[in-house]
Amino acid sequence: MEQDFLKKEEEFRKENKLLELKTKELLQKVDDMKKMQDLQLRDFKPEMRRLEAKDLNLPKSVDEMGTKGMLHFYKSKIKALMEDLEKTQNELKNKNEELKKIQKSHQTLSEEKEKWFLQYNVEKNTSTKLEKQIIASNSRLQLKESENISLKKELEQLKTELKNTCSELSASESRLKRALQDVEKQKISLKNLRQEEKESKDEYRKNLKDLNTTVKQIQKHKNELLQGYKKQIQLIDNLKRQKAHVESCKVLELAESEFFKLLDWKIE
Repeated sequence: MEQDFLKKEEEFRKENKLLELKTKELLQKVDDMKKMQDLQLRDFKPEMRRLEAKDLNLPKSVDEMGTKGMLHFYKSKIKALMEDLEKTQNELKNKNEELKKIQKSHQTLSEEKEKWFLQYNVEKNTSTKLEKQIIASNSRLQLKESENISLKKELEQLKTELKNTCSELSASESRLKRALQDVEKQKISLKNLRQEEKESKDEYRKNLKDLNTTVKQIQKHKNELLQGYKKQIQLIDNLKRQKAHVESCKVLELAESEFFKLLDWKIE
């Protein structure tokens, strides 16, 4: 953008130089015309010195015509010069108008040049600010790129860790699956054991009940035996009193022996 403004400025400068040169040329032409006009007017003033025919480049025939012929020639010459003067004045007027137009155009171009210079300065300041912003943005971008590189490294590390975690998770899921299968097996085994335990308890209760019944029967039988034994003891006592001392002792020993056998009897 700055290059474009410099290029336009250079073009304005060149155009300004051309206008100045053209203005100088026109002014020079105007000056020349004015000088020519002054010279022509001065040549025809009353106080002007008398010109000779050779000075005016008059033909010899006119010079030979005398005063009347020369007067007629001068009138024709003056008329031609007046026409040339009018033509020159018109041309000068046109040139002056053209000069005014050029000056006006030059003024417009100068104003436009100033406008462009102001805009150029504004754009230059804006460009400077933008360059500073770009530098700051580049710095931030480099910082973000560094952070991005670090984040990419962390991401790769996290991907690796995630992959390892997934592998470990897969292995853990396999172990968990096997453990669940083992738990199911253990549940089934526990259920079977509980069923067996229940059956065993039922059988134990039944056996215990039967055993208690048997014990009661044995206890009853034992009580009956004890009752019978007591009766036998009483009978022995009666026999002791009736029989001799020796026989009584033998019977007593036998009874005592039987009694101790009953006491030592165990339930199998």
